[in-house]
Amino acid sequence: GLVGSEMCIRDSFFDTKVGAKQEQTAYNTIVELLPFKAAEILFLSDVAGELDAAQAAGLKTLHLIRDGQASTKAHPYINDFSQFKLEQLV
Repeated sequence: GLVGSEMCIRDSFFDTKVGAKQEQTAYNTIVELLPFKAAEILFLSDVAGELDAAQAAGLKTLHLIRDGQASTKAHPYINDFSQFKLEQLV
């Protein structure tokens, strides 16, 4: 279920040790390290370049709009976590 999946991911740190965060290869590496298919992984960020790279690797994306940032049509977005609804991304 979602709780088990969420716990598995939170137990892993990737940051820059898997590659540059705005390069698709970094997200390909993350997918290889996790027990999930790319389409089963949701990547959240406030940086459009990171979202683009994750999406190119097949991950689902969610743009976190902060401090008056503009949204992008390429990714669904929220302004705060109270707006998050998993079923909208499935």
